[in-house]
Formats: sequence, structure tokens, C-alpha cells
Amino acid sequence: MEEALVAELRRLEFSEKEAKVYIAAMKLGTSTMQKIAKLSGVNRATTYVAVEALMHRGLMSSVTKGKKRYFTVEDPDKIQSVLEKERLELAEKEKTVESVMPKLTEMFAVTHGAGQKPQVRFYEGMEGLNIVREEILKRKDTDSYNIYNKKYFLEVFPEKDQEVFIKKIDSKKRKGTSILASNTGIYNVEARGIKRYVIDEKLYDHPIDFCVFDNKVSITKLDNNPISIIIENETIAEAMKSILKLVVKK
Repeated sequence: MEEALVAELRRLEFSEKEAKVYIAAMKLGTSTMQKIAKLSGVNRATTYVAVEALMHRGLMSSVTKGKKRYFTVEDPDKIQSVLEKERLELAEKEKTVESVMPKLTEMFAVTHGAGQKPQVRFYEGMEGLNIVREEILKRKDTDSYNIYNKKYFLEVFPEKDQEVFIKKIDSKKRKGTSILASNTGIYNVEARGIKRYVIDEKLYDHPIDFCVFDNKVSITKLDNNPISIIIENETIAEAMKSILKLVVKK
């Protein structure tokens, strides 16, 4: 039961150690750091850090009696008010982000725009690939061009995942041209704005997905150890886009 409670507290932005310390302090009432550490099973130094973090959030408090310092948890109802406060703070941060983004984007464009040395970013694993997919979704230019082999693609992104991604494309009203190497046809669900050109999979039997969007080219290796590279340069992106346009014409 206690493990389940720890798991629930972690969903409320507690770390595992903070959750264990909080539960131990709740059971003990007003107590010393040493006793809280012993009951929680967390070493004393880490317990101290956890208690300080909980006090900072207003979930615990301390009092000094004589030469000893004692700690106690606040009423559990305080969690709701703390979460509400953090929600409001997050909303303020989001407003700040919206305010500074245009300036930061302008500054970024000066050193990363067309004519500058290509910027290369490297991503590993599924987490990295999903970051790249989200960047493609957020592109400024609604249009994109890509080529990939469906067989290799589905080994990394199951069709259900692809259907979710396609719905995101539709919700953002993105358009694109996709060259799909496949002998099994297209997907069960298709994005309204995507023009698909199906070619024999033997003509492009490679586990590599090329995608051109904005001034970027993403190159993704689709296998058990997926990696993705984003090259940011206007000249390279336009050249790659021209190549894919030629493939479409053929």
C-alpha cells in the first residue's frame, strides 16, 4: 500500500525520496531528522535535502526546542493549495515564454539562418526520434517533403503510433509530399494534407527516412538503434527538396 502511495505522490511532483520522507514524517508527527531518515529508509543527508525541498513547497515546517530542531508535515490539504500555486506560476512562465520567444527566435536566426555554417544536431533512441517528429510538426512552413520505406518505418513506429501522428498533422493543418516505398499500400488512416506517391519498395530498400521542412533536413536511421540528424541550412534544404521533387516527377 505504501509503495502505491509513493507512486501517487510522485505523480504530484514529489521525487521518490521526498515521497518516502513525507510519508515517514506523517507517521511520526513532530520528530527529528534522524528518526525521519530511519523510518523512511533514506540516508540522513538525502533526507535533509528532501525535507528542505518539502519545506520550500510549504508541505513541512520546523521548530527548534532547546538545542534540537524538530520537523512536522503540514495538513495534507496544503498539497492542493501548493499545486494550485504551482499551476499559476506555470501559467505565468508560459506567458513569459510567449513574450520572449519572438526576440529569441530573431536572435537565433541571425547566427543559424541561410548562408551561415550548417547547424547539425544529433538525436538517439526513440526519445530523440520523437523530439524530431515534434519539430517537424511545429515547422513554420506548412509544406514538407520526405521519402522512406514503409517496412522499416513500421519497425520503429507501429501503425497505431503513426495514426496518432497523422491526426496531429491534420489538427495543425500541415501539408506535405511523401514518397512511400511500399508493396502493401498506404496506411489505414491518411492525413488530408499529405500527398503520397507510392513506389515499389525495391526502388528504395533502405532504413533511412529523409525529410525536408523549413530550412532543415532530417535524416533518420530506422532500426533497433534509431538515430536522427537534423541539418539546418537553407542551401542544403533547398537542394534536397529539389531532388525529392525530381523523384516525384519521375
